[in-house]
Amino acid sequence: MDTDSVPPEVVECYRRALAAPLLGIPEAADFEFGMDWVLAHLPQRPPFLFVDGVQAIRDGVLCARFDVDRTADLFAGHFPGVPRWPGAIQIEAMAQAGLMLYLSSLEETRTEVALGVVREARFLREVVPGQPVQLLGSFFEDGLFVVLVGQVLQASRVCSACVLSIV
Repeated sequence: MDTDSVPPEVVECYRRALAAPLLGIPEAADFEFGMDWVLAHLPQRPPFLFVDGVQAIRDGVLCARFDVDRTADLFAGHFPGVPRWPGAIQIEAMAQAGLMLYLSSLEETRTEVALGVVREARFLREVVPGQPVQLLGSFFEDGLFVVLVGQVLQASRVCSACVLSIV
């Protein structure tokens, strides 16, 4: 990632995201915010919605959960016999987590947001069916763009992390 093109706090957050969860993962299966809240704060809808509910929002980080088994049709065609959740879908899921946090911080509703740039993405471990993922997202405003830092965790281990810009 070109560290000159993003604020230093984004670079630091991304470095932390590659090494460990950005937020302590809540143990409880209950959601702090359910699907109604998610639908009120994201423009995406099923089948392209990769958030089941929000477990926590603390210290500028949102932690959502998604049951990857709900996307079994993707697993069937992505490396048949050795199922893995596609990296492009992981990026979308991380974008949704960060975007949800950003949109929930606004006083007015916005639905005309779009992914502008995938600045950096790393895939460290495979995401496989059988257990849900946690999606962590944070955002930073740099004047012109909103920059999102995201993570996908499975079994409390970092599977992927990214830096995205939205417009």
